Amino acid sequence: MHEVSKQTIETAQKHAQKSIEHSKEIQELGKSLETDDQIEPEQKERIEAYGESM
Repeated sequence: MHEVSKQTIETAQKHAQKSIEHSKEIQELGKSLETDDQIEPEQKERIEAYGESM
């Protein structure tokens, strides 16, 4: 059986946490664009959906 080192687990956990933080930032960006008239509503929704899918 293959064992995973403690360092590999910690690295994976840090990577997952960074991904969660990045996802939240993208969602916030999409929400902040809701008041921007230069960006189409569909684009705003796509940005927010991308953040949610992460």
